[in-house]
Amino acid sequence: MNGKRIAFIDIARGFAIFSVIVVHTGFLPLQHQLLPLITPWMLPVFAVLHGWLSKDTQSFGEIIIRRFQSLIVPYAIYGGFTYVLWLGLRWYAVDSVLFASWDIALRQLFMGTSLVFNGPLWFLPAFYVASIIFEGSKQMIVKGNIASALSLAVLLAFIAFVINPTKSQVIFSYDLSLLLAAFMFVGMCMRVLRWKMVKHSVWWIIAVSFVLLSINNGTIDMFGRQFGTPWLYVFSACVGSGLVIYIAQYISEKKWWFADWWATVGKYSLVLLVTHWPIMQWLTFLLSLLGLLGALGGTPTYSSFSYYQPSVVVFTLIELPLLVLYIVIPLLVLPVVQRLNRAYLE
Repeated sequence: MNGKRIAFIDIARGFAIFSVIVVHTGFLPLQHQLLPLITPWMLPVFAVLHGWLSKDTQSFGEIIIRRFQSLIVPYAIYGGFTYVLWLGLRWYAVDSVLFASWDIALRQLFMGTSLVFNGPLWFLPAFYVASIIFEGSKQMIVKGNIASALSLAVLLAFIAFVINPTKSQVIFSYDLSLLLAAFMFVGMCMRVLRWKMVKHSVWWIIAVSFVLLSINNGTIDMFGRQFGTPWLYVFSACVGSGLVIYIAQYISEKKWWFADWWATVGKYSLVLLVTHWPIMQWLTFLLSLLGLLGALGGTPTYSSFSYYQPSVVVFTLIELPLLVLYIVIPLLVLPVVQRLNRAYLE
């Protein structure tokens, strides 16, 4: 985004990427209760915000080039770098889920599918394809008509759910690209709503409805194509995204002391998205060298590790500091990126 940044947009992105990191730690307490409230919107909100910000000031060709530079180039750079780092972990991970054939992992990188060395990377090429579908359709079909935008969103979501009936991992996740494009059109429509005319009591009703709906539909795994009831998922994703945007707007307007921090997290959400997973993997490796995994009887997972403790109290007392550790360490990337940004880009 060129020019002055929009604070509430960055705050909403901050909420989203922070939620992604928290979910990937695997140490969120009360997961069965909280994950259904987080996972429906944490990725769709990025697409909704993209649609919210969309303008008709660029040609379709310019958009393709710009999105390629902002999404595919980082995908190639971070993908190649984290692949090389993973090759080092591969020697340690002979008996765990982190071990995979080097050539299969490299092939997956070129296909944009499941990446054991950096799982969230799939989102970048899928988002790129979605943005191309969105921008092209917006200019050629929708042309600013809200009814057409909503109709196309419904059509794209329907095709996304039927185009891949086996729910397999397909090249560049083109089925999920269609779904993300649908959310972009939803964001485009949300932008024209008169948000400030909606009373706080109405937002509370919307929030309660979202909670009940999401709990009923269960935890969502977008890449795993686990949506529960598809149309309940789409509805909860749209409502959840709307709530997040409303809260972000409220925080931005009130200028609360933590607003700048959330905006900073959102500003560098792409960097956090592509770095937190390998950082967690190497943190798990370090903790194993220090003997913590052995002491807990832990087993490495794709991003952290799992362990068993029969006492719920003891399990939670262990889980909470691990949650903080696995959140804080990836966020240490922020000051490094900020310093580099000031040194070379400002």
